[in-house]
Amino acid sequence: MTFFDAKQQLAMMLRNGQLSLDEYEIELAALKYAHAESMSREDDRQGVAA
Repeated sequence: MTFFDAKQQLAMMLRNGQLSLDEYEIELAALKYAHAESMSREDDRQGVAA
């Protein structure tokens, strides 16, 4: 699942009442952190300096 797909799924869960706004914000922050970590690891594998 891509970052965009996961973000869309969280938004859908918020709209459907499956998540509260607080839960959505926590999950979105965790998703952004995981995505940034993933991108950083990919940069490290490719030898890109941050």
